Amino acid sequence: MNTAAPLHSSSSSSRLPVAAIASGSPEAAARVLVLAIVADGRLGACEVQALDDAHAYERLGLPRERFYQVMREVCAGLLERQARTGDSMFKLDGEEAHAWLDAVPDLQVRQEVLTLAFEVIRSDGQLHPGESRLFWQALDRWGVRLDAVRLARGARQPLRSAGAGAATVALAG
Repeated sequence: MNTAAPLHSSSSSSRLPVAAIASGSPEAAARVLVLAIVADGRLGACEVQALDDAHAYERLGLPRERFYQVMREVCAGLLERQARTGDSMFKLDGEEAHAWLDAVPDLQVRQEVLTLAFEVIRSDGQLHPGESRLFWQALDRWGVRLDAVRLARGARQPLRSAGAGAATVALAG
């Protein structure tokens, strides 16, 4: 059943002010992928190229323009909250992260999102702590085994751990 609900409530000013997206929709999957893209605190050209190379938009069932609209909405919400709270990090609490992850109920779509997320995460050759947390949290919340995610697409470069100095999307657990 697809239900649309905003992921913030009027009683909590700390929630992201993001438009309602139907559970089970391609936009719900795109929103989780956007979190993977910005989990290191930046959107790099290599990440955009990784999306294009992986045909991410088609695989999610969205036109490219709609994907980037979802991305703009999520990023605007993160920036708005950051400005409102004065935090140096973009924060998504555990309950909110779970709601976003739970809005992707289909196992095959979950596996596809994780595969695409991995492509984006590894595109710069570094594994940022925020990226790692999001990836493992999604695996755990969704009950997906790592071997169910298609990880080997011809690695361009090995992953190395990135320091926590950059902005990040912090996920509470």
